[in-house]
Amino acid sequence: MEDLNKYMTKQVDSLSAIHSMVQKITNKKEEYLSLEPIKMLTAIELEDNKAMTNAYHDVVSRNDLIIDFIVDIKNTIFKIKLVKDQIDRNTELGIQQIKQFDYFISLLQNILDIMSDERSKMDRVVRYYEKTFSYYKDF
Repeated sequence: MEDLNKYMTKQVDSLSAIHSMVQKITNKKEEYLSLEPIKMLTAIELEDNKAMTNAYHDVVSRNDLIIDFIVDIKNTIFKIKLVKDQIDRNTELGIQQIKQFDYFISLLQNILDIMSDERSKMDRVVRYYEKTFSYYKDF
């Protein structure tokens, strides 16, 4: 139990702290989803190595941001589950808190699903650019 307490920081010691963590993730999700769409180059633009490199760099950077964000979401879900496991289930307050934590976990899981879909889209674009770049490089 002592190791668990070392892992849990002061950030996760109250329901309001957990609520702020969830709100921060929700705001970040909105920020990432509102970013300008990645530009897909036309066949003529793909012949320009500089444009291709810049487009590829943009896609990889966005993909990295999304992957880091997914890891943050998973870590937050894990922290909430650790806190939830410590709650006394024999009291009315404990049952209420567990329901709130379940709601937060469900919300984060939905955000995780959305961001995983975004990552899949970015992965397809990255593969497209890698495949296309190697195709044009061979000429």
